[in-house]
Amino acid sequence: MIEAQALAAIRIGRPHLLADRVDHQNVALVMAYGLALPGGRRMIRMGHVHAHMAYLMVRKVEQGDLVLPRRPVRIRPKAAPVGPWSFWRMNWSGSPSTTTSNELKPWRKDMWCIPQVDGEFVARMEDVLDLYAEAPDPKRPVVCFDESPTQLIGEVRQPIKAEPGQIERYDCEYKRNGTANLFIFLDVHRPWRKVKVTDSRTAVDFAACMQELVDVHFPKAERIRVVLDNLSTHSVGALYQAFPPDQARRLLRRLEFHYVPKHASWLNMVEIEIGVLRCQCLDRRIDNPQHLISEIAVWERQRNTSRARIKWMFTTQKARATMGRAYPKLSTKESKSL
Repeated sequence: MIEAQALAAIRIGRPHLLADRVDHQNVALVMAYGLALPGGRRMIRMGHVHAHMAYLMVRKVEQGDLVLPRRPVRIRPKAAPVGPWSFWRMNWSGSPSTTTSNELKPWRKDMWCIPQVDGEFVARMEDVLDLYAEAPDPKRPVVCFDESPTQLIGEVRQPIKAEPGQIERYDCEYKRNGTANLFIFLDVHRPWRKVKVTDSRTAVDFAACMQELVDVHFPKAERIRVVLDNLSTHSVGALYQAFPPDQARRLLRRLEFHYVPKHASWLNMVEIEIGVLRCQCLDRRIDNPQHLISEIAVWERQRNTSRARIKWMFTTQKARATMGRAYPKLSTKESKSL
């Protein structure tokens, strides 16, 4: 009963209706406390506070697990208030929030890619950056290569089409139809990309991609410099697993692999293109491989026709300036001999 009343009181903006349900506390205090929750301010402003969240807060106050000040603390925000609850601002202790963006917040953590910067890391990084900085050469193109899995998601219930004044609506329930793999090629110096959809990503699949790169996409190139990561299937031996020795050697004579440092896939320019692909094409439910192939083909054609390119700004000089402290230090004996 109290859950339904909490929802009704919050939606009409009159939380004081529940004052008699909480011992010596006003539900307004509970809502002020709720502003400290992630997304709490936004939910209250929109009037969509979940009844269960409010109900749990009320119960915690009743059971003595949550202690709030007798009166909420109000401080004037720097920006103009938006909504009836925008002037409430309180931290977990019930006192006015005084933290700034530069203060240490030991309760916050984030997963991060932490590479080990050594001589091998620097050598591979500067090798890739120098390739990006070279002038375009049709005889020696630079192609970034990577792969990415994607899920095939189907609808359980038919979505309701959009109407004037009403956006399209789809059900929250869905069904999984397996996965597909995407191999992505990106030319560094011209507006071209190619996406190949496969069922797997084995060494044989990788070798087939390299064969298409040589014989189909760049048949007139003398040598193709390929930038790729350190996945176990991205090896020279993969071509010998897929093709006879003479054909494998023919392909390798025209390929030149340049590996990014371990734990530094951000140096592969195609990672940016994969992000664009996911935002512009894969941000919807696609239920089968045929539909996926057709949707990606349309996106690929539009990107190539519009001559979209990635403007890479990070150079070897900038790397030495910004990451100089992380570069390997010369030993004392070596520095003296120099």
